[in-house]
This record gives sequence, structure tokens and C-alpha cells, in this order.
Amino acid sequence: MKSRRTRIRLATTLLVALFATPLGVRAGAPEGHFVDNGDDTVTDTATGLMWQKTVELDARDRASASGYCQELELGDHDDWRLATVLELSSIVDENSSFEVTGNGALDKAVFPQGAAVAFWSSTSAAGNQNASWVVEFSAGYSGTRSSVTKCRVRCVRDAN
Repeated sequence: MKSRRTRIRLATTLLVALFATPLGVRAGAPEGHFVDNGDDTVTDTATGLMWQKTVELDARDRASASGYCQELELGDHDDWRLATVLELSSIVDENSSFEVTGNGALDKAVFPQGAAVAFWSSTSAAGNQNASWVVEFSAGYSGTRSSVTKCRVRCVRDAN
């Protein structure tokens, strides 16, 4: 029998997949698919997304997080944005979860500041205009938070 946490995670994943799935993006992309571009960006060859490698330590509310990404100029690019919850989930490394390593569910070789904290997504919570989805990198799960809550930000752009 599946645990309650496993059932909740599965239900959350299914809901996100149904309502927020961009084509070609899936959680937990295959190992060895990240390319360090040498300019504080990382390209995910499995999803075609380019990620901000190093993040600010300051936590922000949801509106500030979105504005930060829109203003970001990094790696000769200025078209950064806040990732959807599914895009953000695609960089979860289930083999590195806090439960497994005590460090958080993000590959530290790829993302050296892979803090085991929540990161904002651009995906709004259904039925609640004052909440948005986050990915909690302590264990790699997603959930919703009030938009005034302070969370970390990792920006993304389409690499193509």
C-alpha cells in the first residue's frame, strides 16, 4: 500500500501534468543531460531549457521573483523568466533528495547552490489567485504557497 505522502505527491504530479504541462518537459530528466555553459548558465539538453546556475541567497515574494527574472541579464541573454512548476520539477534529482543524502534534491555538481528550500514557479494555484506553486528541493516535492511568502528564485529561458 502506498503511503499518504506518496499518494499526495502522485496526485499533485498528475494535476500539474494535466494543467501546466508544456510539451517536452517532464520531471526528473535523465542523468548526464546538463551542459555547463561557462557563463553561470546550464543548458538541459533533455528539455531544451537554459537555467540560471547560481542563485541569489535572498528570498522573495512571488511578484518580486517574477520581476527579478524579467530583469535578469545573464550569459548574454535578457529573456529570462520564472519557470513553470513542471519545468522546475524537471531539475529535481530524486537520487539526491534530503531523505537520501541530507543535502536536497538537486545535483550539487550542476547547481552548486542547490539549497534544500522552496523555489517559486510561475504556475498559479487553481482557484486561489493569492497562491502559486513552488518546488521544495529538500525532498523534491511541489506544493502551493501564499504569494507573499518568501521563497528562492531560479530563472529559466528557452535555450533554442
